[in-house]
Amino acid sequence: MLVLWGADNWLLYNDACREVLGDKHPLSLGCSATEVFAEAWDRLWPLVERVKETGEAAEAQERYLPEGQDGQAKDIWLNFSFSPVRDEDGRIEGVLAVAQDVTEQVKARRELQRNENRLRLLIDSIQEGFCLLEIISDVEGKPCDYLIQRVNPAFEAHVGVRGAEGKRQSELAEHLGGEWIQAFSGVAETRQAKRMTARCQQTGHWLDVRVFPVPGERRGRVVVLCFDITPQRASQDALRESEERFRLLVESTAQAVWETDADGRVVQDSPSWREYTGQSVEEWLGQGWLNAVHPEERERCLKNWQRALHHGEKLDAEYRLWRKGEGWTWTQVQAAPLRDGDGHILKWVGMNHDVTYRKRVEESLRENDRRKNEFLATLAHELRNPLAPIRSGLAAMKQNPTDRELQEEVCDMMERQVDQMVHLIDDLLDVSRITRGKLQLRKERLRLGEVIDRAVEASRPIVEEASHSLQVSLPEENPTIEVDPTRLAQVLANLLVNAAKYTPAGGKIQLRAAVEGQTVRLEVEDDGVGISPEMLERIFEMFVQIDMPHHQDTRGLGIGLTLVKSIVEMHGGTIRVHSDGPDKGSLFTVQLPVVAREAKTAVDHREASAADEQGHGQRILVVDDNASAARMMSIVLGNLGYTVRSAGDGFEALQVAEQFRPQIILMDLGMPEMDGYEAARQLREMDWGQEVYLLALTGWGQEEDRQRTREAGFDGHLIKPVKSADLRAALAEIQESHER
Repeated sequence: MLVLWGADNWLLYNDACREVLGDKHPLSLGCSATEVFAEAWDRLWPLVERVKETGEAAEAQERYLPEGQDGQAKDIWLNFSFSPVRDEDGRIEGVLAVAQDVTEQVKARRELQRNENRLRLLIDSIQEGFCLLEIISDVEGKPCDYLIQRVNPAFEAHVGVRGAEGKRQSELAEHLGGEWIQAFSGVAETRQAKRMTARCQQTGHWLDVRVFPVPGERRGRVVVLCFDITPQRASQDALRESEERFRLLVESTAQAVWETDADGRVVQDSPSWREYTGQSVEEWLGQGWLNAVHPEERERCLKNWQRALHHGEKLDAEYRLWRKGEGWTWTQVQAAPLRDGDGHILKWVGMNHDVTYRKRVEESLRENDRRKNEFLATLAHELRNPLAPIRSGLAAMKQNPTDRELQEEVCDMMERQVDQMVHLIDDLLDVSRITRGKLQLRKERLRLGEVIDRAVEASRPIVEEASHSLQVSLPEENPTIEVDPTRLAQVLANLLVNAAKYTPAGGKIQLRAAVEGQTVRLEVEDDGVGISPEMLERIFEMFVQIDMPHHQDTRGLGIGLTLVKSIVEMHGGTIRVHSDGPDKGSLFTVQLPVVAREAKTAVDHREASAADEQGHGQRILVVDDNASAARMMSIVLGNLGYTVRSAGDGFEALQVAEQFRPQIILMDLGMPEMDGYEAARQLREMDWGQEVYLLALTGWGQEEDRQRTREAGFDGHLIKPVKSADLRAALAEIQESHER
């Protein structure tokens, strides 16, 4: 207790103040308070003067730093209570100050504030939502609301509110009521923590909410922690959706999906495996699955599986597996180990996929590749065969240039060999046209016997060469058919030639024709090598040929019967083959529609004159960039009595023609500088070029090629290599048209 007396505030105090004054005692006794409390007087003086002036008491708290005996300042907090001291007349002469040491309380309060600040900083900095709330009940004692006493920004962000501290739920958001109030009040009532998963309607976030009772309190307040688990929830949903899709995929496809333990033993059921193989659960478990593997594949399959188990590597293998309802099929098995965090194998997961179709395709491709190689080898052989006698004949002619008989023999041989090569190339072109849908039929109405005569005439040399007998049987009515005579003759000739080639010398071949209602049946039968049952199914495939004894040469590419079948079907007919087996001969049957009402057919069999002098000096220009071809053609035409000139390309042809004024031009099409099409167009633009007869001489012989030459101005179209008879026929027709 202290007394400040008089106008100078002389200081009087009791013994209790000694500890507070420290080293200032006893010198402070009787001194002015302005000196004793100099460090705080600027704050205390206004209060002392107010008490003196008003006579009213006042209070204050001040920090006091007196020096101790050790010379160090003490940190002391005092609560001052000031009241007036009056004399006998009631005048205020001084002020009574009661000082209470509250240093410990201040320190405790400050420590509490520091702790509070640290707690606030900690709560605000964590990513998890934090909320301290108090349950509010209605008049009946039922929980109806709650007051948020403390909250951090994360909680506000999770639940979609702002400035929530100090507010009731009902003031903030309706979506935080309902089940939230029920959960919070339940924890406050039971004092048992609760955990729940909730989706906030405001933010759409999924929250893991944990509610705890406040320790030391009976009821009323709870602490709420919430964690945003939206990413985890999305991952779980995606995983569930993926698993469901995988389950549906497995159930809806023909895959067999299975699992084994770490040692490779089947320990649980696999419905897809049972559906795939037809095995029961008991048959499948353990190592029972191996019984579904083809006996010839089991050892290899088991070794592959044991190798994968031993090394912990993925398995990828193919083998034959029994499939319910289908028998032995090819399957591809793929399996991989599932490991834990330490890399230890927990189990194996695998799948079997049916690859039978792929295996068949691969086998077919290998077979096609083999047949292609055989075809190319045969083609090379067939192309070289005619060249060998031609080369030998040329050498013989050089050695005997004056031997007229030898020259005629060699020329006949060369013509036969060239015809053979042309036939071979024509077959190849026909196959190409058929596969590209470019082969066109030129149908006309004619008697069946005429087509058969052509076929017999074309095949007779080969039949006679092998000393076969050929019997031809025709129906009496000789029906009219509407066909492409060239192509149908080609069909029958191919069948007859095949019969001759696959029948030992001195065999018997029959060609029979019969009318059956609205169809005509054509049969070619032989007593030759026959056809095995497995070859009957493939005999009409490309490049397929029947194997012959090594001493017999079939001389073919394996495309003849493919052409036959295609041409017959293009005519709306069918072809089939029958054989009782090897050495039992074969029978090919073709059926074609006949014309219901016969019509008179006129066929022009004009033949070219064989006279050597059919040209009578007419002028012919031969245009070809192949100088040898142009030279040989010029010699042939000269021998026929024509006056001949030649040119090597379109430009030269126009120049020569301008001076020579030919009546006929034989022109190649594919030439450098200027091709035959452009040369023909420019020629037709000249006055004198209108009357020239233009013949295209080319290796291109399809219908679109003929149409293109007509559009360019050509009058005719000859295909290389042109036969002498065809050339003479074309020239004879030109001569007759000039005479008319």
